[in-house]
Amino acid sequence: MNNARLWRALAFGAAGALLVGSIAVSAAPAGAHGNGGPDVWVSEHGQNSPNCGSQSEPCRTITHGVGNARPGATVHVKHGTYAEQVVLAKDVKLLGDSATIDASGKTNGVVIGPGASDSIVDGFTVENAIGEGIIATQVRFVQISHNLVTHNDVGATTPSTYPPCQPQGEVPGDCGEGVHLQATSYSRVIGNRVVNNVGGILVSDDLGPTHDNRIEYNTASDNKLDCGITLPGHAPGTGVYNNVIDWNTSTGNGGAGILFAASAPGTGSHDNVAQHNYVADNGEGGIAIHAHTPNQNVDNNKITMNMIGTNNTAGDPDAGVTQTAGVIVFSAVVPVHGTIVRNNVISDNAIGIWLSKNIDKTGIYNNLFANVTTNVVQ
Repeated sequence: MNNARLWRALAFGAAGALLVGSIAVSAAPAGAHGNGGPDVWVSEHGQNSPNCGSQSEPCRTITHGVGNARPGATVHVKHGTYAEQVVLAKDVKLLGDSATIDASGKTNGVVIGPGASDSIVDGFTVENAIGEGIIATQVRFVQISHNLVTHNDVGATTPSTYPPCQPQGEVPGDCGEGVHLQATSYSRVIGNRVVNNVGGILVSDDLGPTHDNRIEYNTASDNKLDCGITLPGHAPGTGVYNNVIDWNTSTGNGGAGILFAASAPGTGSHDNVAQHNYVADNGEGGIAIHAHTPNQNVDNNKITMNMIGTNNTAGDPDAGVTQTAGVIVFSAVVPVHGTIVRNNVISDNAIGIWLSKNIDKTGIYNNLFANVTTNVVQ
């Protein structure tokens, strides 16, 4: 049993550890999104045509198979490597059988775009995109599950005109990170491995509010230039809220393990929950909350029942925290209310919980500290 599973078993009981395994391998039920007509099949050995898609005459590319599928249909992609960008503009269930989408030279690997609410993308390796491996934008009730998303965001280190790759002031472009939800609601990112991208999983409001999503049972690791799981408010007046970050492993990332943050005035990341996660060996705080300017809202975020090891190994330059720290709650200007940090196990840090001066401390209690020099600093 690896450290993350062991810590979960100790803290939450063997039943919790078994639950992780059972859910992480579950697939959505067949036919869950209506009667879409015959299934469509795609194979490296197929041939694109107006009528391709049967098991005996599969399509050659995923894009062609999706084009031939009716709304609500299932597109089965057989083992192989498919060099393309896949765009979903209608409700389909896209299922990979050890299939790889190689998006070399393409902007994204998979785009779940407007019109594709209720879609599922499950069972793929998605790699080498200039920007995001998988992005869901302006949709509801989508599921991104059981994928390996790796070595994307290549536009961050090579010349690219993709807007998310462009730096904003002192902040380098992250290219949208490995998996990205924007203007997306009531959706699930579950059981994925998001590794070796610029950043891991990004949940943002660039094109509209992003809310009521669940990020569960994922591994976000070794994304060396940014955070493991990030929920930033980018657009004034919209917000990232009511999202649940549950039973994830976030380790070895360059930024925070899990971050709730607001960027510009009028933005917000509030009323979110991080629970039952294992977070360790990240460059910034294990779980962090950041506010930087007036008129921002990072209130009522809840951090509970997490296992938090050594973090902030590179230091948090915004908060000015240079020692290792499990949880960092920082606001440069606005008072922050309703923050809950309780029932966490925090170990092997110089500081267990670091709070800036304008953080309401009322909800910070009942945490277990092990090998921590100073439990709470404010």
